[in-house]
Amino acid sequence: MRGAHSLGETLEELNRNLKEVVELLLEDGEQEMETEFVGKI
Repeated sequence: MRGAHSLGETLEELNRNLKEVVELLLEDGEQEMETEFVGKI
Protein backbone atom coordinates (compact mmCIF):
# COMPACT_ATOMS: atom_id res chain seq x y z
CA MET A 1 0.00 0.00 0.00
CA ARG A 2 1.48 3.28 -1.04
CA GLY A 3 1.96 5.52 1.98
CA ALA A 4 2.10 2.66 4.51
CA HIS A 5 5.33 3.34 6.40
CA SER A 6 6.14 2.76 10.03
CA LEU A 7 8.93 2.10 12.53
CA GLY A 8 9.27 -0.02 15.65
CA GLU A 9 11.95 -1.11 18.08
CA THR A 10 10.80 -4.75 17.75
CA LEU A 11 9.04 -6.68 15.00
CA GLU A 12 5.95 -6.91 17.20
CA GLU A 13 5.86 -3.13 17.64
CA LEU A 14 6.47 -2.62 13.92
CA ASN A 15 3.58 -4.96 13.06
CA ARG A 16 1.22 -3.13 15.43
CA ASN A 17 2.24 0.27 14.07
CA LEU A 18 1.99 -0.82 10.44
CA LYS A 19 -1.46 -2.35 11.03
CA GLU A 20 -2.62 1.00 12.41
CA VAL A 21 -1.23 2.85 9.38
CA VAL A 22 -2.99 0.47 6.96
CA GLU A 23 -6.28 0.86 8.84
CA LEU A 24 -5.99 4.65 8.61
CA LEU A 25 -5.24 4.48 4.88
CA LEU A 26 -8.26 2.22 4.32
CA GLU A 27 -10.47 4.73 6.11
CA ASP A 28 -9.42 7.31 3.50
CA GLY A 29 -10.87 5.18 0.71
CA GLU A 30 -9.88 2.34 -1.57
CA GLN A 31 -6.14 2.15 -2.08
CA GLU A 32 -4.30 0.59 -5.00
CA MET A 33 -2.26 -2.37 -3.74
CA GLU A 34 1.40 -2.36 -4.70
CA THR A 35 4.22 -4.60 -3.47
CA GLU A 36 7.67 -3.14 -2.93
CA PHE A 37 10.34 -4.16 -0.44
CA VAL A 38 12.13 -1.06 0.83
CA GLY A 39 14.62 -2.41 3.36
CA LYS A 40 15.42 -3.57 6.84
CA ILE A 41 17.65 -1.85 9.36
